Amino acid sequence: MMKKPLLRTPAILPDETLSSWLIRTALHHGCDTLTLIRYIGWPMRKWARDIDRYLPTEFLGRLSERTGIPINILDEMQLFHLSRIHTNVDLNPKKINWNWFTPSNVTRMSDGVRLIFCPHCFAEGTPYLRRHWRMSWATACTHHGIKMHHSCPECGMYFIPSKLIGLEKFISVCRHCGYDLKDMEGIPVDTDFQKTAESILINNEAVFDGKKVTPQEWFETARYFVSVIRDATNFPNGTLTHFLGDFGIHPVSTRCGGYFEHLFPDERHELLRSCAILMRQSTEDLLRVSTRYGLSYNTIYSAAGRSSTALLQPWLSHLAINSVNHCSPNKCPSKPTPESVVRRKWARLQRKMERQILS
Repeated sequence: MMKKPLLRTPAILPDETLSSWLIRTALHHGCDTLTLIRYIGWPMRKWARDIDRYLPTEFLGRLSERTGIPINILDEMQLFHLSRIHTNVDLNPKKINWNWFTPSNVTRMSDGVRLIFCPHCFAEGTPYLRRHWRMSWATACTHHGIKMHHSCPECGMYFIPSKLIGLEKFISVCRHCGYDLKDMEGIPVDTDFQKTAESILINNEAVFDGKKVTPQEWFETARYFVSVIRDATNFPNGTLTHFLGDFGIHPVSTRCGGYFEHLFPDERHELLRSCAILMRQSTEDLLRVSTRYGLSYNTIYSAAGRSSTALLQPWLSHLAINSVNHCSPNKCPSKPTPESVVRRKWARLQRKMERQILS
């Protein structure tokens, strides 16, 4: 006779993350998530890590034994299966940052990273966290055309459902003031990049410059453009800034430096909106504007911090190796470095020093 599951669990919903399902299971039993983790038999430090990205078979097996859910179904909920669509590089489970994946921060917050949610999606049925919301490009809900939120409008506290104590009925309740987040009003925003990314995720194919390319090539090119746009904020009057301005892109400094995935959701959204504009340009248009402002290969290489992607070679191969100065020194006087740039560089240096000390 088959042994009955030890835990009553809610049904796993479409595209749900593993942490979301565990939090809903804890609420179903009227307890906090840490109590559930102890009952499952996981070490407490496991919950402090990102279990949505990757969980060893040992822990999946223990969870399967306690819930009766087949281990293959639990494995399909992990985010690392989506990583193959975004990159060809093997992602190290122990690495702090994964390209295009935001950290979960279920127990703490670092830099600008926050768990995000769509209030309208919460209101349509049982509130739960979607896997694609963990993508760093998921800054807007394409289904409702509104921005994603990361805090409560009533008390301003960040959305951390893992800290619910078990008396709440749904995952959408604010842990601090009890406000139901599904009652929030939506703010309409541009969703061009998000719609394209979701389409690639579903269809596993992409288009760039009128040609079919692999999803990995498309996301690699998008990440390259994001790096270029971010670097332009260091030189407000530089050639790169003028080049971007011709396309209607006006880069704004971010509140913190570091990985793109660690930026605040609104900052990532603005960068992706600008990135979508560049991704729509043809090679001829990029080359024409580059020539107009004397943009060099050196500038692009320095901005991105690495060699170009294969899809951008037809454009970058035509750029001059040395920069072209179209103005005399008298017309371009040196100016003090903006305070925001200095603060960002100092924060980046501090993080680098901390990593060296910890290592």
